[in-house]
Amino acid sequence: MVISTARRRPRLGMIGSVLVTALAVAAIAVLIMRVLQVPAPSDTAPKETSMPGLIWSEEFDGPAGQGVNRSRWQVAEGAGGWGNNELQNYTDDPANLALNGEGHLAITGQRQQTRDEQGRDSAYTSARITSIPTAPDGRIEARINVPSGPGLWSAFWTLGKNHDKVGWPTSGEIDIMETMNDTAEVHANAHAATTDGSGQEIGRWQKLQTTRPDAPVSGSWHTYSLERKDDELRFLLDGVEFHRIRADQLTEGQSWPFDQSQQLLLNLAIGGDWPGSPTTSTPFPATMLVDYVRVYDTSVLDW
Repeated sequence: MVISTARRRPRLGMIGSVLVTALAVAAIAVLIMRVLQVPAPSDTAPKETSMPGLIWSEEFDGPAGQGVNRSRWQVAEGAGGWGNNELQNYTDDPANLALNGEGHLAITGQRQQTRDEQGRDSAYTSARITSIPTAPDGRIEARINVPSGPGLWSAFWTLGKNHDKVGWPTSGEIDIMETMNDTAEVHANAHAATTDGSGQEIGRWQKLQTTRPDAPVSGSWHTYSLERKDDELRFLLDGVEFHRIRADQLTEGQSWPFDQSQQLLLNLAIGGDWPGSPTTSTPFPATMLVDYVRVYDTSVLDW
């Protein structure tokens, strides 16, 4: 079939008219957006731009079964006791570590026989993650719902960013929240090295404080926070301070490594020297839910 050029010209004219109309509509839309100050689309989540002082956050949004963002979190793997004779094998299996599809991270302990890559057997599995972004002075907080049961040990804590180079306890450890067993108590703590006159490490110091909420914290959401500035650490439960540690409280030889950025850790340990072993009444699977982790600069502090 031959299509004459006489029929093509009107079609080009129509296309031109449509383009002109479309451009005019687009221009009007842009003008309206400017007048109304409608924000342009952004790859940054609104939660990370609408909070004054926020440096970074993890909101754990995503479909059920999705893993953590590996550009932000390292996932621990293996058994071996983890320095406390703990009983779990940490894995990256979604059964132990995954988003739940409701805006939460689920860290789940299971009664499950496994063998890690080093050939170490374990009767339990769970998960532990460490942040890649670090937290400078300011506020660190997480909203968490912990499980309850014999042998369960939930924790939200930090290690100094130089941990891989100098090890523990030289790097320092800050326990923002630890709960165990029946979760009637919340523990906050700090650990660091003690040295002799030559700087040789000869031990460690710790300053532990326990708060006893009106009711066990398990089964409900609570916000656990650390505020850090000017050689001082303040620990808060639901916005209420219950523990404070200052560098000027230390004695000779006790180091203060907490003036460096911190890596954040979340984990659910099973068994160990502190909580003891699970029993037949421990409710497996046991899940620690994390709603968010947020890191703010010092502008949010009122001290």
